[in-house]
Amino acid sequence: MSKVSSKSNGDDELDLKINIEQCVQSQIIHLSSESEDQEIKRPGTFSNGRRTNSKLVYPIIYIGNQESSSPLVLGIVMTGLCGRSIIFGYSLLELNIEIQSEITELLEFEGFPVKSSFGKPMNWEAKTVVDVLLEYKKALILLPNDVLFARKKGWNRLIEDVKTGVRSTNRTAVNKLGRMALKTEKQRSAYKQISDELF
Repeated sequence: MSKVSSKSNGDDELDLKINIEQCVQSQIIHLSSESEDQEIKRPGTFSNGRRTNSKLVYPIIYIGNQESSSPLVLGIVMTGLCGRSIIFGYSLLELNIEIQSEITELLEFEGFPVKSSFGKPMNWEAKTVVDVLLEYKKALILLPNDVLFARKKGWNRLIEDVKTGVRSTNRTAVNKLGRMALKTEKQRSAYKQISDELF
């Protein structure tokens, strides 16, 4: 005899949204741990030579051609000082073959060599992979307001809005402002709401 669920459709939708957030969060934790293991340092130092102890990262979500029930976090933006940041994530050949193929086409179109002089595939670093994907609206730097939007309208709607240019990839704000990208009113209030839920 099977159990009958007492959940409503709204509860199922909430579970799916939470599961997507948990999936994204677990990938962020994995990449953050990897960056620590590889002793990746955030850019910039204070006048006394010390670095920021910030743990703030912005996840970079891959936007593929197909809808996905579990977004892939390609990398993280690790914020430093004075608006500087670095990207840590998967290089080209660390991604699955379908994603590699899509990115290789974009890189080739942009004039990047796709094979070395020895005929082997080029393994472009994460920053290059992310840059080309952001250029073509195939990636999103996820900010707190995007998370709240996805909760309300759905992750697929968020992705579709980025693909069609209705929503930003957040590339310019994060590249120019780093952690200050959270200083706008909508990002600050979204960040506070999400933080309050966690603690």
